[in-house]
Amino acid sequence: MAHSRRTDAYETNVCVSLVATYRATLDFFAKKDAIMLDFHPKPFPHWQRSDRYFNLISTEQRSVIRFEPNKFIVRVEGHSSLDPYYETLSIARRIFESFTISDIFAVSYTLVRARVMPSRNDARTTFAKMFLSSASQEWLPPDGATDYAIVLDRAKAVSPDLADMKPAIAPLRLLHQLSTGPSDYREVGQRFVEFKKDSENELYRTDHVAPDFSLVAALKLTLERKTPKNSANAKTLWRFQDWARAEAELSWKRTFGGL
Repeated sequence: MAHSRRTDAYETNVCVSLVATYRATLDFFAKKDAIMLDFHPKPFPHWQRSDRYFNLISTEQRSVIRFEPNKFIVRVEGHSSLDPYYETLSIARRIFESFTISDIFAVSYTLVRARVMPSRNDARTTFAKMFLSSASQEWLPPDGATDYAIVLDRAKAVSPDLADMKPAIAPLRLLHQLSTGPSDYREVGQRFVEFKKDSENELYRTDHVAPDFSLVAALKLTLERKTPKNSANAKTLWRFQDWARAEAELSWKRTFGGL
């Protein structure tokens, strides 16, 4: 494909990421060099490092794993399938489990997905008809001349098993953040991706992947401790990841599954 505008794909996973913060581990400093050698140059042709972090990067796959003493990031961009994310996450989990990590402070899962539309006008009018009330449409007629967006935030108190709890006794907080609206290739590049032609990091410089015109939903699910005294264990991290992945898929179907 000569460029990375998607006109042939029904849906594109613009970005999928998992970010976790935890109590800093001294294992990081002792093991980071050996770990990088395990995954470079395959499957990650590039790496970057300092005393405080290392990155494993695939420009072609638009994927990166970043580890710091108290944080890791998994990020994959621009695929119609989630398989590249699962494969990258599997490697990150192997790295994570080689360190001695006990207390998880926060973890967030983000899915940004685009549903291709024939034109900007179609994207805007379709979105307006789906989400605007009749009173709103009288004020902002769905004729393609108006841009739209919806932002929803929700928070609730939960247990380490992600079960609802009374806020007064719950150790953790679960946040749902959804933003959705019509978009285009340029806006997706500006708002949602790191792998793009004008990236400041030369190893991230490549065409980003998105439809010319689309309906986009950006969903971020975060599990965080309520107070500095609270934390969770590694099992909670991976339990949350599995739950969040399923919840994000359900939210996408609720949002645009009827199209």
